[in-house]
Amino acid sequence: MAHDRCFSIKGVAAIPIGHRVEVTVFGREQAFAGTIPIWEPLLRDLETGVVYGTDWHFTDKDFFAAADQVPFEVRRDLVIAERIVGRVRVCRIVSGKLPDMGKVGWVTNFWLTIDP
Repeated sequence: MAHDRCFSIKGVAAIPIGHRVEVTVFGREQAFAGTIPIWEPLLRDLETGVVYGTDWHFTDKDFFAAADQVPFEVRRDLVIAERIVGRVRVCRIVSGKLPDMGKVGWVTNFWLTIDP
């Protein structure tokens, strides 16, 4: 029996309906609470191999002079809280005034059907 999950990704990730994707949610280790999830998941389109993420998925540096200085590999020090594989059912890209992204921001919402 399958169930749906909804994820919101900061940035643009136009994933075609029906594509298989892998969503990786990372977490921070907390001394008394264990691993606390960080809700900015890394997304990998398993049909095309394209990876969608934010800068902190790839580096702990605050600033780069150019985009080609961001590493291609995900940081090795990140703790995986959850990894989900499923098919995209809905992909919606929204632009506009989003409270946590300044005056104009881009965010992708997509729903997955997960096969347990």
